[in-house]
Amino acid sequence: MTDPDLTGAPEAPLPFTHPYPVERLPGEGRVVKLALSTDECAAVARYLSLDGLTRLNAKLTVKPFAGGELVRVTGTVDAHVTQTCGVTLVPVESDINEEVERVFSFNSVAEEVSPGAELELEPDGAEPPEPIIDGHVDLGAVVVEQLALGIDPFPRAPGAEFTLPAAVSDPAQTSPFAVLSSLRTGKMPKS
Repeated sequence: MTDPDLTGAPEAPLPFTHPYPVERLPGEGRVVKLALSTDECAAVARYLSLDGLTRLNAKLTVKPFAGGELVRVTGTVDAHVTQTCGVTLVPVESDINEEVERVFSFNSVAEEVSPGAELELEPDGAEPPEPIIDGHVDLGAVVVEQLALGIDPFPRAPGAEFTLPAAVSDPAQTSPFAVLSSLRTGKMPKS
């Protein structure tokens, strides 16, 4: 079963998960290296609507702090992605190197807030810790989410420039109001 989003539609399950036990971490933490297989990269590419993903690696340090109540995940995510140029529609390849820093808590924020109470979050403040579920942190979700944040939402091929169409000589002739008026009179405006 998947969690519904705010619109009520179910979310697609993550294509790559790596639950990591965090209940008995040593004080110095542990280093976890992840390298996704070709099939896992293909699944992540589909999930993120990429044309291709030929490499996705992560080196993460998972370390307890605050007396063991919180767990910090830091490190890097390294990937090679292929996207479609928004102007020329040619493939655009890029390397992504993202720094990771996430905090997880054994006590979720939802548990600390009584029903009906207001929860105040500062827009520029630190994000609240994410919950540790069943003693595990999903490092796969961390990697996929960090990759998604690092992807260029508007990729462009080198030298690609978007140019606006030439201005219409008489904008009044092609305005939406002119079109509506033409429906009433039966005469279509000139373009």
